[in-house]
Amino acid sequence: MIDFKRGRHGGRRLRRAATLAGLAALAVPAVLAVGGCNVQKVDRKPKSDLAREIERTNRASFDLTTPLTREAVGLPEGRSGMVIGHTGGRPPIDTTLTLPDGGRLTVVATGIAVQIPAVEPETRLPANLILNEEAESLEAAHQRLLDVADDLGLDRRRIEDWYGRATEIRGSQELDAVAASFVRGAERGYLRVGVEARYNAPSGPPLLNWQLDWGGDATPETPSPASS
Repeated sequence: MIDFKRGRHGGRRLRRAATLAGLAALAVPAVLAVGGCNVQKVDRKPKSDLAREIERTNRASFDLTTPLTREAVGLPEGRSGMVIGHTGGRPPIDTTLTLPDGGRLTVVATGIAVQIPAVEPETRLPANLILNEEAESLEAAHQRLLDVADDLGLDRRRIEDWYGRATEIRGSQELDAVAASFVRGAERGYLRVGVEARYNAPSGPPLLNWQLDWGGDATPETPSPASS
């Protein structure tokens, strides 16, 4: 079983962001679709016992060997989506994800967003998880991606392309000085894994936004359709 725990590099824990920059528009009131999706504030609607326990202990574990149910992510009945986390992303949530092949990915997340398909969202199963992680530097973000590239099947050329563009704009105060790239990983059974690497030079450290997507209502025997 592959165990590629990360979230700390060079002996120091990666610092976490105050926002969760996602990869697609989420059906969560606290999420705004602005150049991706950014969680601007913590979800204040009533949460399940599981979600409250995650926020109390700052630890979460999701078993993705089969598609997650609403109960498995702590999504109450009638809710169309949810964000788990603290104001300002502190303290972060140590999150362990068990993948279909038994491998594990650990993310020190400032927030966890649960997305539900737009059609009948109050009754449908979750479609994906998005987790935000902040690196303390471009070098740390670059190394983090390289560390998991082989395990997740990430395209190293796209990683290097993003890192090169981000390095070129380092220190810029121009509002449009942004380097962002979505790096898709290999499919693991029904599950698709990817990460958006994003660096906004004027506003601070780079973000790694992890997406685990199964399209909602998927089963291991019936993989969800490929994303567009």
